[in-house]
Amino acid sequence: MVAEIISFIVFACGLVVFTMSIGAGRGLIRGLIYMSIGAAITLLIKLTLFDERPCSGDFLCPFDSGIISGHALTSMMFALSFYNRKEFILFFLISLLVSYSRIFFGFHDLAQVARSLAIAVLAYYALGVLTGGAHKKG
Repeated sequence: MVAEIISFIVFACGLVVFTMSIGAGRGLIRGLIYMSIGAAITLLIKLTLFDERPCSGDFLCPFDSGIISGHALTSMMFALSFYNRKEFILFFLISLLVSYSRIFFGFHDLAQVARSLAIAVLAYYALGVLTGGAHKKG
């Protein structure tokens, strides 16, 4: 669990630097909030449900549940926070690359990653309904 938190912090710091470097700083706070919500959803699901990872038993395989990919979910939540902005396509493609890497390196299978992306879209939509503005430009 500590490794997950450290990984999230490093990932968030990298996104901050990258987002600022391409001039998309205006949406950064919202992106980090959405990414944090995605991390909380991931933690909640992984603590309550279990699904074995494809790499189970390998030396580098994480010990937690593979039910969903936290990397795929949080990166998609970050990308979706830029929906209706010019940076969305770039962050969406990066999120798909992150998602593919989880399958390529054997940490998750296609169903687990697809489940993660679907949860991210549903969570984004739910946040939009609850806040009355996640889908608005800006």
